[in-house]
Amino acid sequence: MCFRSYSRLEDNEAGEIPAEPLVFRSQTPIWDQKTMNHFLRGLFFLVVIRPITLIILGMNVRHQQRLARKGPAVIVANHNSHLDALALMTLYSTRELRHVRPVAAADYFLTNCFLKWFATKIIGIIPLQRKVKSAHLDPLAVVDEAIAQNQILILF
Repeated sequence: MCFRSYSRLEDNEAGEIPAEPLVFRSQTPIWDQKTMNHFLRGLFFLVVIRPITLIILGMNVRHQQRLARKGPAVIVANHNSHLDALALMTLYSTRELRHVRPVAAADYFLTNCFLKWFATKIIGIIPLQRKVKSAHLDPLAVVDEAIAQNQILILF
């Protein structure tokens, strides 16, 4: 839960401390975790990534109308850079960003706690296991699931 109210139980008449002196009453959160992640993703792209790609790097976009606006769709970047995925994501509005998910290597982006949180919650990657440990596991099952949910995937 995002928000909790705190109240202290009053001592009983004998002055004894009750068995459970603290009570947490949960309230309905204003935003659930998924909504907060979408908000942070939009804010990050609006404040950090868009100014970098459009102003500092001077990205020029032609034929933006050809870009898929609704899923399921797969966009394949023609360069092997993490910046490509971010640049492609800047072409979408902050509302559309919730449906755009880059597919990225789990062995790179899930190496430490901060990078894992940032990559999965803020950027919204779909972690792909490049090394399959069992012949029965499908490494692209997470991609199939995202496509079934009408997501727009970015492969690079």
